[in-house]
Amino acid sequence: MYLIMKTVVTVLLVAALPTLAATDIAGTLNYESRMVSSDGITKQSHFRERFVRSADHIWTERIMPANAQAHQHGEDDKHSHSLATAGKLITRDTKGGVALSFVRTTEKIIYLTQPREYSTVGFDGSWEGNWSLVNPAQFKQMQRSKRAAQVGTVWYEGRSKGVFEKVLWDEKNEIALVIETGTSNGSRYSKTTFTPGNFPERAALPWNNLAGYLKRDYEDLLD
Repeated sequence: MYLIMKTVVTVLLVAALPTLAATDIAGTLNYESRMVSSDGITKQSHFRERFVRSADHIWTERIMPANAQAHQHGEDDKHSHSLATAGKLITRDTKGGVALSFVRTTEKIIYLTQPREYSTVGFDGSWEGNWSLVNPAQFKQMQRSKRAAQVGTVWYEGRSKGVFEKVLWDEKNEIALVIETGTSNGSRYSKTTFTPGNFPERAALPWNNLAGYLKRDYEDLLD
């Protein structure tokens, strides 16, 4: 009887796990944000990232504009804490465990992080949220909007305590095409747009080109 109950529970747990589209996809993420400070200054930012997902890998990497200021190299470069422009590689093992590493391609170094460091580097540990750019589970708390959308896509909207979120969802590929968040009074607003592009050849996938890279712990940057 115990074995039967254990088997039933196991089946139910497996059935409860989120199933996401295994679609390989690549493209460009465009980030825009605006904030009005307490002293009346409006601050705006804009940047782009490359996005690639396939099987158990998710890769994002800053796209540097041609007119970006050149980095001034110095003695402390190897100990620089900033990983803003490094490639971010999220992987998932056969047991569903998620791992995050940062890749500095110019230095050929991979920095491995531990779960205790996730909050420090701004990682929530969610495979679903990074695979789809938002976690589909949150749609249960949002309303399906009547806002016009192309066939195969739908808008979801949610509001709470003066804060809103709007997501344009691609139902086939299970990925957010647009994410808008902000405050009702306009003091903060951000928009993320995903534009699908050509998927690279297998040999050109970023995680297939890390042979020979040194591996170091993230905490080495803090020395």
